[in-house]
Amino acid sequence: MRLQLTTDLRGNLLACSEIFPGATHDLTVFRNSSLHETLNHANTIGDLGYLGSTVTQPNKTPKNGKIDLAREKTNTTIVFLRYPIERVIAHLKNWNILSS
Repeated sequence: MRLQLTTDLRGNLLACSEIFPGATHDLTVFRNSSLHETLNHANTIGDLGYLGSTVTQPNKTPKNGKIDLAREKTNTTIVFLRYPIERVIAHLKNWNILSS
C-alpha cells in the first residue's frame, strides 16, 4: 500500500493521505491524494520520487557522478529537513501500523 505523510520539523505526524495500491508511483499518489490540494508545495520537501512536481527535492547526480559544491550543500540541507518524516515512517513500519 502507498500513502503520503506530513510532519513538522520535530517529527510530529500532522496528516496522512488516503491509501493507494502498492504499485502506484509516489508522484501519482501525491497528485491524487487530498494532501496535494492542502499543502503549500513551495514548503513541501520530497525525495527523487517527486521529480516533475513543484515539491522541493534533492538535485540528481549527473551521469559523470559529480555535483558542484553548492548543489551538494543544498542536498545536505534537504536531507536534514527530510529526516523527521523518515523517522516517522520508520516508527510506523516498526510498530506494524502500516501493515494492518
